[in-house]
Amino acid sequence: MSHQNVLKIFDDLYDGARGDKDDFINEEAFTKKVEELIDIGFINTGVINDTTIYSARNELKWEDFVHIDDPIKKSILLLLVKNPRTFFVLQNTQKGKMRIASLELKRWGQDKTKKVVAFIIVDNDKTLADQSVDGLIKTFEEQKVKIFPLSSSSKTSFDEIKTYIDAYANDIVEDGKEPEYPMPVIALLANNRQAEKMLKLINHINKKVISNNSSLRYGMIWDEADKTYSQLRDTPFTIDNTNITCRTFIVEKTNALYRLGFVTATDGSLLDEDYPECANAYLYPVDISPADQEYYRALHHPEAVTHRVPFTSKDNNSYATQVLENNSEHFITPIQLTTGETYYRKIIVNSNAKTDDMKQFAKWCNTKGMYALVFNGYGGASVKVFREGHTVESHKTKGKRLNELLFYIYKALNLNDKPIVIIGRRKVDRGLGFHYCPRSNNEIQIDGTLGIITTKNREGLVWTDEILGRIEDKDTAVQKAGRLAGIIGNSPQYPGKTHYWTDEYTEQLIRRHNIIVDKSNNNTGCSVLQAVKHAESMTPIIKPDVVYKPDPKTKPIVISVTKEEYSIIKKKGSQWDEESIFPIIKKYNPTIVDIITPLNKLQITESKEENSTYKKRITDFVKEYNENRTYTLDTAPSVTKYKDSYQIFLDKLENRIIISVYYASKTKPAASVSVATSGVPVVNTVILP
Repeated sequence: MSHQNVLKIFDDLYDGARGDKDDFINEEAFTKKVEELIDIGFINTGVINDTTIYSARNELKWEDFVHIDDPIKKSILLLLVKNPRTFFVLQNTQKGKMRIASLELKRWGQDKTKKVVAFIIVDNDKTLADQSVDGLIKTFEEQKVKIFPLSSSSKTSFDEIKTYIDAYANDIVEDGKEPEYPMPVIALLANNRQAEKMLKLINHINKKVISNNSSLRYGMIWDEADKTYSQLRDTPFTIDNTNITCRTFIVEKTNALYRLGFVTATDGSLLDEDYPECANAYLYPVDISPADQEYYRALHHPEAVTHRVPFTSKDNNSYATQVLENNSEHFITPIQLTTGETYYRKIIVNSNAKTDDMKQFAKWCNTKGMYALVFNGYGGASVKVFREGHTVESHKTKGKRLNELLFYIYKALNLNDKPIVIIGRRKVDRGLGFHYCPRSNNEIQIDGTLGIITTKNREGLVWTDEILGRIEDKDTAVQKAGRLAGIIGNSPQYPGKTHYWTDEYTEQLIRRHNIIVDKSNNNTGCSVLQAVKHAESMTPIIKPDVVYKPDPKTKPIVISVTKEEYSIIKKKGSQWDEESIFPIIKKYNPTIVDIITPLNKLQITESKEENSTYKKRITDFVKEYNENRTYTLDTAPSVTKYKDSYQIFLDKLENRIIISVYYASKTKPAASVSVATSGVPVVNTVILP
């Protein structure tokens, strides 16, 4: 690629380097930096029509000035150098990284000077690959492209791809006409078999460039690069009796390399000294639309609630069970959306790894009044649906976008009348999107094994909660928490808040990383390593001194019944008979009966006359009910024994039934959690519910 012929006047340089910064240096200081770059030979000047013109030194490349410490000087040079060859996209999870990569690929196909063969390497997950290819097709729109998967199940053979590349190289396209052979985009999974095929094709391209001065070039984008690239870079393959690795055609033999991109939400070890090609890559200047910025949600967003629950369980499933049981009101109570729709919670669970454990947990969820989906890849990736009283249904993910499949199952099976839990381990990890949020009000039809469903007006599926547990590794924690992130804020199904359930240590890892990534992208005109290091220095470890503690009290429920209904309430011996009370309650509030049935009963009492007891048990509760406030009575630990409990107060004077639920388990003293600060300053912060 040419790195010359970019000409700028002074005002262009100043405005381009300043961008939107209000506190940028003045023109005099800026002029001094430009002059220093001229003195060291990085910038040439000329005069056209009495105006000084600035250009980069002939064939100046990003690699020549990446190590300059001054970010303004680097910004100036970047305005004069076309497209640094290696770039790094570091964006938080589910913020549109694949769309960014697709738009970059689209520009490769528009280059009339070179015949670029694009390779996109994705995590070794067929569902993720299908999702990525679908995203590519949508981004290219009217621009023609030929997408080849390298998987063994592909209908196109390796030799056919190689033949296509040769025909593409020789295809002469006249202005205004469509190419007979559009740019090939070769999608592959990050495994040895497919990587070897890729290197054989790149070797073929490299030979043509060296021997025939071919216009062919190869470009590579590594999605989930911290995992895929580190896994394959130095894996050796024997090609033409020579040991070759991915590093060969990225670092050593780059005659035919067009562009190289690393795309990820977590940097892993890529910014270490072992990967200078990554650390020194130009941080890609991503332009996120204002709407996407406004509606993006993740753990560090103000509308995200983190419930810090210490991990004292034996495994992930036990932790999830504890969270669901101790917070049953939160999970069972439906949400009233701004549209008026009654919406039950949709919960992602980071579960145990064993398939049998997932199934048993799904069945347990069914007994608690929830639908359950199990998503794993054993025996072929599929989503299994568990419903009380139904046989388990299996829906294959092959050839489908996961989020669209989940929405299809949700709609086709009418799973909108109870909470839903989706259970997974490896699949609740990288890349895959769970939310389904159409951006158009147009009618959408989705075909599947249960027939065609039709929706419109942006109806979607937004997941509301994620139970993470404790995750020691920062990158794994960030990726798993990313399943609840996404551009969801403008969906009709967005409930106004998302909820994360994890321990303090894990939350701190995720929150700080997300903030660092956001700050890194404000550092333009520098390498990704420089941007991240600067952002880290500006982001101290977060150590909360006030931890969010869920309120164990709930809002009282007051039910006014008829005199005839009240007369049905009876005693069984000396105790009030729940069997005579619950049917009446269920008539007016079906949900609360399901909530209190498994709880510990503290008392059922009746008040017959206005006295101090009536005030305490009836009048005060009714007042708090009318004020929409939480309230309780007689719930000391000596009484509840830290068991979630309920009380029922019968009002004979006004024919009312008052129900009070108290989640005593939330008051149980928790083990303290310490967070290592590693010498970084500590900031006290408050995380509110």
